[in-house]
Amino acid sequence: MSIVNGAGVASGVGTYTPGFAYASFLLGSVDNANINPTYDSRFGHYELGLYAQDSWKITPKFTLDYGLRYDYSTYYTEQYGRSPQFDPNLPNPSAGGHLGATIYQATCHCQFAKNYPYAFGPRLGFAWQAVPKTVVRGGFGIVYSGVGAGQLFGNASGNATANNPFGPTVPGEGVMTWARA
Repeated sequence: MSIVNGAGVASGVGTYTPGFAYASFLLGSVDNANINPTYDSRFGHYELGLYAQDSWKITPKFTLDYGLRYDYSTYYTEQYGRSPQFDPNLPNPSAGGHLGATIYQATCHCQFAKNYPYAFGPRLGFAWQAVPKTVVRGGFGIVYSGVGAGQLFGNASGNATANNPFGPTVPGEGVMTWARA
């Protein structure tokens, strides 16, 4: 958390608060501050794919290809669980206990999503020689895609901007004092 300035001595007039902000800051009365997100986030995931296939020449003019592919992909997570997510069922102490608060994987010891472990994709193909210089080919397969950056809840992660200011609820009063911080 980085402190921006101190509270004024008298109550505010419009958007102006009389007093010397730095003097109030030195006395321990904090008017507003910014909470900055981590700047060294490391998001990552991994993918694994296995494939097996074979061909069977049924006749000299007809070949059948068959195979099976398995894909496993994890969703994007931050290395230390510092990515925020909104939980609409969690009481928010900053909003008087109303529902809707920010959670982090590191503190809730939970997962924001689940990985799909059953991505088996069968493959089937054929090649048929209709005439000596013409071969007709066809195929079918089920394909599973990995979890990309924008596929998890419409976004890869929660978002905390670089400037999250907060200030007093009553003009001229401090948000906190250093004695209570």
